[in-house]
Amino acid sequence: MPVLNQITHLFDALSVAVVACDSDLNVWYLNSSAEDLLGMSRSTAKGHLLFDMMGQDYSRLEAAIRKAL
Repeated sequence: MPVLNQITHLFDALSVAVVACDSDLNVWYLNSSAEDLLGMSRSTAKGHLLFDMMGQDYSRLEAAIRKAL
């Protein structure tokens, strides 16, 4: 896991939001900027569906991402 820790450390240093999801769009990581943007901690977000957390209807975006996957 040391490599994963290094990568997440680099993501936390970015000023842009980074959200990592699995193929079902369940969140497994938020960087600090994404925590600020979404108003929740990474521990709270982990395991939840990305678009369930966003508070608006992003069904077209979700469909496009699922199609790309």
